[in-house]
Amino acid sequence: MALPAWGVHGEVYRPGEWLEALVLTESSGRPDVRRYEPHLDRKPNDPDTPGTDDGPNEDSASWGPMQVLGVNVRKILGASPGCLLNYTALYWWPLGLAFGLKILLGELQATERNVARSLARYNGGPTGDRLESDGRMRRQVYVDSVEAKAVLVREDRAARQWRYFGADIPGWEQVG
Repeated sequence: MALPAWGVHGEVYRPGEWLEALVLTESSGRPDVRRYEPHLDRKPNDPDTPGTDDGPNEDSASWGPMQVLGVNVRKILGASPGCLLNYTALYWWPLGLAFGLKILLGELQATERNVARSLARYNGGPTGDRLESDGRMRRQVYVDSVEAKAVLVREDRAARQWRYFGADIPGWEQVG
């Protein structure tokens, strides 16, 4: 499945624009970013020590350029419950992006290619796109942040006179 364009507030962002904006939002574009998520580290069958930051083996931390949770890496790999993994491998751009894209593509499929809902779920899990009493998604602030960075990405590309190849491919402008 290819990444769709994203239409929001009268603008259409190409897949590369909003994906780069997602990476900037998650890690400021640095591949070696790690964030421990203590509120997620309460699982009784956790292979590392629940409630304790277990360093490179911590599956309740977000890792790499797309800030992929270790628990999601475990699910994707089908790692057995007692198996410790070293998540610093996600600092390597190709691997960090591959795992992040695997998750993002799953969210795009689950939301029928709705980019805003997929971004909300990418950041907030399966309930990230749940509507609140004010009619906004639970993780709308995150989606708005990605959009703001997509504007900056577009402006940067225009200033550097980047040319877009593939704009003549039918369907690239599809808005999901």
